[in-house]
Amino acid sequence: MSVESVVIFPISIGLQFTAAYLAFRLIRTATRGPAWAFVAAALFLMGVRRSISFYQMLESGADHAVSGAELVALLISALMVVGVALIGPLFSATRRAEWKLGQSERRTQSIEGQLNDAIENISEGFVLFDADGRLVICNNRYKEFYGYADEDAPPGVHTRELGRLDLERGTVIHQGEPSEYLDRRASDHQIQDTFIIHMKDGRILETRDRKTTSGGIVSIQQDITEQKRTEETLRENEQRFKDFAETTSDYLWEMDADLRFSYVSEHFADLTGFPQPGLLGKTREETGIPNVDPDAWAKHLADLKAHSRFDNFVHPRTHPDGRVIWLSVNGTPVFDDDGEFQGYRGTGTDITELQAAKKTGERLSRAVENVPVGIALFDINDRLIFFNARYGKLMASIIDILEPGATFETIIRTIVERQPVKDARGREEAFIQERIEKHRNPSGPVDIRRENMWLSANEILLPDGSIFTIITDITERKLAEEALSRAHAELEQRVQERTQQLKKSEDRLVSAIDNIADGFVLYDEDDRLLLCNEQYRNMFPNLNYSRCSVI
Repeated sequence: MSVESVVIFPISIGLQFTAAYLAFRLIRTATRGPAWAFVAAALFLMGVRRSISFYQMLESGADHAVSGAELVALLISALMVVGVALIGPLFSATRRAEWKLGQSERRTQSIEGQLNDAIENISEGFVLFDADGRLVICNNRYKEFYGYADEDAPPGVHTRELGRLDLERGTVIHQGEPSEYLDRRASDHQIQDTFIIHMKDGRILETRDRKTTSGGIVSIQQDITEQKRTEETLRENEQRFKDFAETTSDYLWEMDADLRFSYVSEHFADLTGFPQPGLLGKTREETGIPNVDPDAWAKHLADLKAHSRFDNFVHPRTHPDGRVIWLSVNGTPVFDDDGEFQGYRGTGTDITELQAAKKTGERLSRAVENVPVGIALFDINDRLIFFNARYGKLMASIIDILEPGATFETIIRTIVERQPVKDARGREEAFIQERIEKHRNPSGPVDIRRENMWLSANEILLPDGSIFTIITDITERKLAEEALSRAHAELEQRVQERTQQLKKSEDRLVSAIDNIADGFVLYDEDDRLLLCNEQYRNMFPNLNYSRCSVI
């Protein structure tokens, strides 16, 4: 057996088995698995056959020369190994490319599904038209807005067809020409980025159209009915607020986060004569307030810097006509949801009349405290509301119970118990009830005699049922009256005594004249007859003696 045969045969067998192995590998990587299985089986059988032949040759020991056919077989085996080795990676790359393509298709389908799901689940209506104005995709929300059935809006339907359905069915309310509505998305028209569509059922849609890079139109339809109603309500509230601000007696103001005035209602200028632009954009320090109380001003600025609420910041403003206007300002700090300071809102009130009344009240209070009489006020339940210092001095014996809320009955009972009232001796309860009755139903002054003084209580029933009481110390007057009464009695006694003396003298004179034997007559300065005796009348009986006193 030649050396060539010993070398050639094993190499050829090894190449055939190698080719079969590679062919078997291509079964799971190539798309044509059965064909490669057949090739692999054929190569394997060929290798088995040649192995058997090589074994028989070795057993027989015969010399076997290498023929041209065996060399050709060796060459074919080598080419098959090289071919299968080269085709294998190619088929593997193709297989991997096909697998990646399948993955990409599945991923694309998943993304498309997610995109479609997202489009279907957004609250707005979504629609996409191509460059020719034909429908590509829309969600059910879009169909619901316009009342489209599936057959009304299939892919490929033109936007004008959908617009024609809207007008024919009266789904939308369009005031202009129908062509304006139909051509609003035509390629030869300038599209409106945003426009409003009023639906027949009362809904309001906001449509936002945008051009795509391919020339199509993507449109988002949003139901803004509630938003529009809210906006309308806000406008009404703003107008109502403005009307209220202009009609109320107060003025309204706002400050921003920098404590600069951002709004002042017109009523401020009406009240003070100070123009609004003089405040807007300025701080309190920049505007200043002439003649303001320094302490009140310092506290007000401190409140503003501390972002604290403040009430009744009272200060004057001098009107251009010279009048002094008094204002009371209240302010509330405003914070956002995160607690950040946003500014102030507040009101201002004209309290000029109140200030004048306050000053008048202060003067009246000083006058009440300084009048020489006691003054007290009882409410409709006969409870003490107010009394001045003079009243307390006159009621010194009960000053410990004399406080607002004490009833008149408690006061009069305590007086009777602590300071004897001469008119109440022996009849205390009767006196108390009489005094309460006269207090509640006053008909004139009531004089009360205590142990060492006289008081006069003059009570006035006011329209609201309260009782205004004036207590006057009339001790000196009563003492003067008593002295006058004594003097009068003494004078009466003296007059009576003198009258009796004159009567006696007159009787003696009359007796003397009457006893004159001659006639007696008396005339006044006007020569009128005043007095004559009986003897004279007898002498002149024909005279008129009607005005003459006859003795």
